[in-house]
Amino acid sequence: INKNFGISLGITHSTQGQDYSDYSGTEQDSGTSNTAVLFSYSKKIKLTYINLPLQLHYNTSESKPLSFTCYIGIYYARLIKYADIYSVKGSNSYGSISQVDTASGNTLHNIYSVSFPWAYGKSNSNSSFSGRPFKPYDIGEMIGIGMQRKISGDGLFFIMLNYQGGFMDIKNIDSKYSSNNYKYYNFFGTLDPNQFLPFKNSLIGISLGFKIKI
Repeated sequence: INKNFGISLGITHSTQGQDYSDYSGTEQDSGTSNTAVLFSYSKKIKLTYINLPLQLHYNTSESKPLSFTCYIGIYYARLIKYADIYSVKGSNSYGSISQVDTASGNTLHNIYSVSFPWAYGKSNSNSSFSGRPFKPYDIGEMIGIGMQRKISGDGLFFIMLNYQGGFMDIKNIDSKYSSNNYKYYNFFGTLDPNQFLPFKNSLIGISLGFKIKI
């Protein structure tokens, strides 16, 4: 726009998610005369996006050896793939149970193993989604602040602290699976304390790079 302000459009690739395994709990099981089963849980979510940012930039003076720069903007992100892995393990004096559910694409893959004497065995099955667990897009804000140093007539080196935050709850709470249309986010009930919380994307990071005038 002028020597201090500019506008940019771009395209970026980002991978983000959630990983937690620090919670457990007990439940009574009628199969063992209400003997408590101790469960432990873990969750891994990986989301991969293509982002289209629109940014308004400001710099104090690119002609000086050292200058301040910042930007604000918005972005549109398209989800290109995801993986949501939920694991449960439990045991008591009668035996053990393990379950791993992996959601990716249009499929929920379930692996189940029980060694309790009244309900033993293994299963390995796939179910199809009607509505994936995560929304196909996200919209949010972007902010960055930093410094840039002139290293040649047309070249600048910059370092910036960046923040990106989504406006939307990216969970598709209406997601269902199998021919019986079970709700995905009600699969484990209250066993997962984060299951019913809204999921919003956020990123913070440092960027280094070169700007060359052409």
